[in-house]
Amino acid sequence: MIECAETKCLVAHFCSSRFAYICPFASGLPDGLERVGEMFRFSERERKVYSAPLSNYTLPKLESFVGRTIAALIGISVAGGLAWLTGKVLKKVNRSDD
Repeated sequence: MIECAETKCLVAHFCSSRFAYICPFASGLPDGLERVGEMFRFSERERKVYSAPLSNYTLPKLESFVGRTIAALIGISVAGGLAWLTGKVLKKVNRSDD
């Protein structure tokens, strides 16, 4: 029998993965921090320290609706998997404390 917490995790992951279908329709306009950087021109002095694997929610060489959808599904799956794994580890730690 599946435990209640695992069921909730699966339901949350299922529901959040539905957001992948609307991600490609997100605005292409800059977010708040980017906009302020452009207004005050400190974005011109930025230097790249780290390059994200799926920057701007796209796959390299596949910058289309399909690429953005796949990138969103990958991101949601990775984040959901890490949350699930963290829950499993914390559950084992709490059981060992008893």
